[in-house]
Amino acid sequence: MKYAIISKKNSESSEIKQKLMNEVHHEYDEDNPELAIAIGGDGTFLKAFHKYPNAIILGVNTGHLGFYSSYLVSEVDKLVEDLNNQKLNIKTKDLLSAKIFTTNGYYYHLALNEITILSASKALMFDVYIDDLFFERYRGTGLCISTPTGSTAFNKSLGGALIDDNISAYQIAEIAGINSNAYKSIINPVVLSSERKIRIKSKMVTKTTVVVDNLAFDFNDLQMLTVFYKKDAIKMVVKEDDGFVKRTVDAFLA
Repeated sequence: MKYAIISKKNSESSEIKQKLMNEVHHEYDEDNPELAIAIGGDGTFLKAFHKYPNAIILGVNTGHLGFYSSYLVSEVDKLVEDLNNQKLNIKTKDLLSAKIFTTNGYYYHLALNEITILSASKALMFDVYIDDLFFERYRGTGLCISTPTGSTAFNKSLGGALIDDNISAYQIAEIAGINSNAYKSIINPVVLSSERKIRIKSKMVTKTTVVVDNLAFDFNDLQMLTVFYKKDAIKMVVKEDDGFVKRTVDAFLA
């Protein structure tokens, strides 16, 4: 199995990277790896996913939260053994697929956590459609569309629901929406079936930022954003007992 390593730039992560490269018997290949090892926190995991979207992603937590990590620093020897014996517990997770339309064409991106559309300087105005049916006209700072695994990230800070990642669903949460006689939106986060699609049409020309997980893209000519749910679109290594409830308790309540 060919593998590559994406490492956080600190001494602990660098030492683990060197240990793996010295002791793992598989071929190291940064161009076309079958397995990408992310040593760091969730930000490093997302970086590995966006660099190698077709690889299996494995996280080693040397960061703070480590929601996606399947091995701790104290388990590196076990990781070496599991890699050499190819005893990895691999599961598929769902993603969001987004097309960003501008006057110059469109851009395609995949998101593991969320897709956020926002402006820090001026209130935005969008018409939101669900399955091509008009849903609402939103005005405010922006909208966050998150996966079940991403529901514990930015979505959580917006008051969105935490969704068990065994459920095929995603949700839209408002970011500082304006609600008055002139502008009315649903306010509450909306949980949607994975079978539905979302279309967000811009009603004004202004600088807009689209954030795909930890990647930010600025546009002055954003016209529309469409979002679809993609089932079983990423492979990652997880612990045998690493279910939604345990991960949530470990991350926020332990």
